Amino acid sequence: MTLLRITSCLALGLLLHTAGTANNIQVANATLTGNTGTSAKIQFDLSWENSWRGGVVSNWDAAWVFVKYRTSTTGDWQPVELSNTGHVAPTGSQVDLGLSFPGGVYNASTNPALGVFIYRNAVGTGNLALFNLQLQWNYSALGLVFNDVAQLQVFAIEMVYVPQGSFYLGAGGTEGGSFTDGS
Repeated sequence: MTLLRITSCLALGLLLHTAGTANNIQVANATLTGNTGTSAKIQFDLSWENSWRGGVVSNWDAAWVFVKYRTSTTGDWQPVELSNTGHVAPTGSQVDLGLSFPGGVYNASTNPALGVFIYRNAVGTGNLALFNLQLQWNYSALGLVFNDVAQLQVFAIEMVYVPQGSFYLGAGGTEGGSFTDGS
């Protein structure tokens, strides 16, 4: 998947997120913390209603989280490319990298992490509130210093993980425009 396709998908997702409540997915209290001089953690709270992870069925809902920043000199919003380690997931959750080329190996130059998928790490349902999530950002890899970052924005879109393979969708094919063929 090319960067242009990913960007287009993210733009469409952002548009859809803005038009609806995405099951009330919310990001709050975003801040930079733990500055080392070359990297920092992007810390925030994340919540949404009706989260689920099935027991017999091997799929679940998740939040696709990505971050944008801008400097005081350019003012243009830029994507944060996340580190492949150092993320902190609160109890009950898991963080997986969202690479530019899914299925490939992380590489900061050729296959960076443009976001993460955050989801329940065990079977369960109900409202999910995760506090003090932390994503590792090596800002110096972009030639930035900590004080260059004027603004930071964390975005979240609710997604559903569907395992690879055949599956059925819909109520059995009697409704108009249904997808029911499992091939």
